[in-house]
Amino acid sequence: MSLLVFAFFVALVLHQLLVLAVDRDVRPSRSLRQKFGVKSKDSQQKSRTQGQRHCTTCQFPKHSWDTFPVSFHSGRPNTYGPTGLEWLPEDLEALSRYPLITLEKWHGSQAFSTNVCNQTGNCNAPSNIFYWEQDAWVSAATQLKAKNPNISVAVWMDTMLIYTGWTWPPPPSDRTVDFNRTLNPDIKAPCTTGYFRPAEFLESNPDEYLLMNSSGMPALEPWSYCHIYDHTKARVREYWRDMCLNLTASGVIDGCGADFSSLERNRWGTHTTDYIRTNYGLDEVTAQAWNEGHRQMMVETTEALGEGGFLIGKDSFELGDHVNAVLQEGCPASNTTINMLRNLTATAERLGKRLIYQCHTNIPTESVQAAFLCGAGKDHYMTVGGWKGDKAGFPSHWIPEFEKPLGEPMFDCIYDRDSSMWSRLFQSGTHIWFNPTNNAGGVIWNTNTVHDS
Repeated sequence: MSLLVFAFFVALVLHQLLVLAVDRDVRPSRSLRQKFGVKSKDSQQKSRTQGQRHCTTCQFPKHSWDTFPVSFHSGRPNTYGPTGLEWLPEDLEALSRYPLITLEKWHGSQAFSTNVCNQTGNCNAPSNIFYWEQDAWVSAATQLKAKNPNISVAVWMDTMLIYTGWTWPPPPSDRTVDFNRTLNPDIKAPCTTGYFRPAEFLESNPDEYLLMNSSGMPALEPWSYCHIYDHTKARVREYWRDMCLNLTASGVIDGCGADFSSLERNRWGTHTTDYIRTNYGLDEVTAQAWNEGHRQMMVETTEALGEGGFLIGKDSFELGDHVNAVLQEGCPASNTTINMLRNLTATAERLGKRLIYQCHTNIPTESVQAAFLCGAGKDHYMTVGGWKGDKAGFPSHWIPEFEKPLGEPMFDCIYDRDSSMWSRLFQSGTHIWFNPTNNAGGVIWNTNTVHDS
């Protein structure tokens, strides 16, 4: 009997050590804290004590109509410098102009250090250096805040996928290697994104943290074949929330992305029990519990982030329900964009809440600008930057129109049925027009008019 008691206590101690290890998982290393001035472990822990599980340093974006309201979303895989995580000077200069920046999962995944000898012993050339994505995010945000303390920074987490397939060192560009299948033998290419530190812990405790299908095997998300967080369980919802809070406890991260908040199609309308059951191989009861638990996790995380923090979903229909921010893929020059933005403003007013909406476009043509400015309200941003790195360079996304005086809108956008035209005037004298019959529009900056060709 004494041996059983002894074994029980050994197991209990090991479990606590695992919990402590996970607790450290998303905190920056000591060297990173010293290099980039991140808060100490003790100061981070204060925001995670029982009864105070919320962000005390998060900074809601400072929206302004003085100039074009614009935000930035991307990440630089090939960061470069003494530690390997430094922004390029031209990137830092360009990014410091935006009030809101969201960093992608692969930021720093191909970091090059000028202070580390490469694998062949050559100390005169930059060498690849490994960082967990959480550490890369914190260092990037610290540098951005040092350049402009008014910037709000969010990091693009995933509410569903557990990324495990990365390899180190990165293979040469002219060589193809198989994915790392150690933790998940079924993965496809999309499950190799970034260097996700908690993956080993999660995959090593499948019965506690992974969603199981009706056959008793880990469920696979069909696009990536990543394993899935089991949000039917409170401990998993709390784990995800705490991953976000641990990052904001750095003092330099203000919010978290909630990728896959509306599943593969980025449409909240597909977030149904039937879709989840069919696509993830679940029984009806589990599918319904996961459907509800996924949403509940986002509700709890948004609440925990407090008034200054924000959780970013993927579809406008989520805004004001379980997230207080959205980054939507696509910002077309269309009547749909205008009315959607107007409806989101009405929702924020009805709820009495600030709700961030980022309308992401790859090419901000004048017609896109006009449609956005026609419908935009407070805390709405046109978002630029690439989803998959940025060969053109971050400075290329900042265009002259973003610096021109704009001013508060004088009135809501007005539609004239006779001319089939939308129009809106801003305090600077700038006005816009948009024709929904051909999706063409113009922004007249004082006396200078430029039209799409």
